[in-house]
Amino acid sequence: DKHNIGMHRLPKFALLIARHEWHIIEGAMHEWHITERLLDQVCAQARENQINKITKIQVDLGKDSHITEESLRFCFQLLREKTIAKEAVLEINSSPGDALTLVSFEGDQL
Repeated sequence: DKHNIGMHRLPKFALLIARHEWHIIEGAMHEWHITERLLDQVCAQARENQINKITKIQVDLGKDSHITEESLRFCFQLLREKTIAKEAVLEINSSPGDALTLVSFEGDQL
């Protein structure tokens, strides 16, 4: 039995951790590793909330992050395949600064 649980927002402390963890230092991390960490955190939070399928992930991408939206999407499409986010849509919003921040995700309990 499948039902939509709606949008799931991370606790405030998790957003602060994410903001700090993915703070971009030029040349320090590649898009692949950043995207991998993003998916790891989202999937872990989803499992903690009994979400078995992630349908949407929303992030803020800092204009000074040295990451392009295209490269983030490319890595996301490849890395999501073996996760519970394999069908998820990635929504990317532009923001000031140089951080990639997880804003929210949506999912279903199967």
